[in-house]
Amino acid sequence: LSGAPINAGEYTASITVNDAVATLTYTIAKAAPQAADMTYTGSQIKPAVTVTLNGRTLTETTDYTVTYSANINAGENAGTVTVTKTAAQSDNYTFTSVQQQFTIAPKEVTVSGITAADKIYDGNTAATLNYDGVTFTGKVEEDTLTVSASGAFADKNVGQHKAVTLTGLTLSGASANNYCLA
Repeated sequence: LSGAPINAGEYTASITVNDAVATLTYTIAKAAPQAADMTYTGSQIKPAVTVTLNGRTLTETTDYTVTYSANINAGENAGTVTVTKTAAQSDNYTFTSVQQQFTIAPKEVTVSGITAADKIYDGNTAATLNYDGVTFTGKVEEDTLTVSASGAFADKNVGQHKAVTLTGLTLSGASANNYCLA
């Protein structure tokens, strides 16, 4: 065999019997799902795997099996796919188990409903924010997210319906690592 058949790639095996040489070329394909399938969903992600051997696409469950790790939370190398030859094919195909890691991207959320409390003139622009009506568009229902920010009125002068600028918007909560702000 040329190369160790443990990683994705193309491999060649040669056998010589009575001066006759037989060559077998096979490919162990990477787990390469669509980018859209690689974003946090709140559920296990199971990217599709294709294994080809000598130009022939093998059949999952007949020729090989695919197992997945938890593959739920976002992060680099958060998911793992393992391809293993089935016992029934042990005499027919020569490849060892292949494990491929992949990244699950955080899901984008939009935050709305942050309000600023009225205040009595005090010479500065600092605003006190209220998060009671916050909603997250794009969040998986059972996940827990909170948000925090700093707020400042447009100017320090007295007036009604003044614009408030939010800065430092930050997600927190048990599920925060699975999300990013849109």
